[in-house]
Amino acid sequence: MSSTQLNMPILLSIVFGLLSSCQSPAGQANLGGQSVPGGQTGTGGYPPVEPPFMEMVWINPGQFQMGTPYGEVGIIQLEENQRLVELNGFYIGKYPVTQGQYREVMGDNPSQHTAGNPDRLPVDNVNVYHAYAFCNRLSEMEGFKPVYVYRSGSGASYPGIGTMQTVPSGNSSNWNNVILDTDANGYRLPTDEEWEYACRAGTITAYNVGPSLTPSDANYSGLNEGTTEVGKYKPNKWGLYDMHGNVSEWTQALSANNHPDYPHRVLRGGSWSGFASVARSASVDSSPVYERNNTRGFRVARREPPEKPSGAATGSAWGRNGRVTVSVTRANGGITGVQVNASEETTSISDVSRVIQNAPGEIISRNTVNVDMVSGATITRNAIIEAGNKAVHLIGNAKR
Repeated sequence: MSSTQLNMPILLSIVFGLLSSCQSPAGQANLGGQSVPGGQTGTGGYPPVEPPFMEMVWINPGQFQMGTPYGEVGIIQLEENQRLVELNGFYIGKYPVTQGQYREVMGDNPSQHTAGNPDRLPVDNVNVYHAYAFCNRLSEMEGFKPVYVYRSGSGASYPGIGTMQTVPSGNSSNWNNVILDTDANGYRLPTDEEWEYACRAGTITAYNVGPSLTPSDANYSGLNEGTTEVGKYKPNKWGLYDMHGNVSEWTQALSANNHPDYPHRVLRGGSWSGFASVARSASVDSSPVYERNNTRGFRVARREPPEKPSGAATGSAWGRNGRVTVSVTRANGGITGVQVNASEETTSISDVSRVIQNAPGEIISRNTVNVDMVSGATITRNAIIEAGNKAVHLIGNAKR
């Protein structure tokens, strides 16, 4: 391409194919789960994780009788009498988080059970702090807003990210004061209600396989002298594996045994070493958030994606020698148009097109992108992304 051509305004239209996105499937209460791939790749400070990295199952909204029915064998003190609970739809992990997934996200593996194929074994020897860090960092890697936040006089810190990246070895007042950002859409621990609803999968018996548990149903009572690979046993009716036994799973719920200096959170599902009675769908255990051992793991959940606002906005950012402006139009829950206006001197149109096409996140992920090229300066990939993020942020904060 000649310099004469570069000195003239040029309009380049690049049509990208529509990419499939994880949208909430329509459905009625108690219709069960639908398997979906992991989250979209994002612009966080970590290498992108290729979906489906975390296999999630959509659980339709519904209601159920939560708790232990009168007369059920094996009831313990922490369990509640039955009560009717109604839930919105949510995503939950098809399996407990594996050692391979944990190592990919966190860079280490705290587990004690590593014989055989550890990448397929559930991560163990983790506490709630480990779960906070994993969820937040995975959210960053997949382009979701992190859920867990610690707010202090100096601002907000995110466990697993930045100043709170290192998981403390013991009780931590900062990590104990972590709260949920209710506007965030990232990964988190399931609530106690979500966990039992997903475990039961419409059943009312002590276990989701019936009134009793057998060695062919789950890993419990020390039958295997440790954890077994996730997915070894049959799933429940909604496609979830290892809800009984293998590792006891941390939830978001505070326990009735809570302590002001170190919160106790609820654990569910029993473990490879526990009796069948503590693996019942309604069985409840609890522990201080900082304690860990080789019977404890977790699975992740995500809430239903919020409705995306409609509208149009423009954001701008400076490149190396000039400014790039991105106009974004959003409607019907997605980006419907992106207009990039940039002054260009040394970068060819094909180079800029490639930059835009490779920009991660929802900014340049689909639909028609128009690039208005004029002479003047060299733009940068980061400038395009920054300007686009500003535009979408403006849409999201606009009054509707």
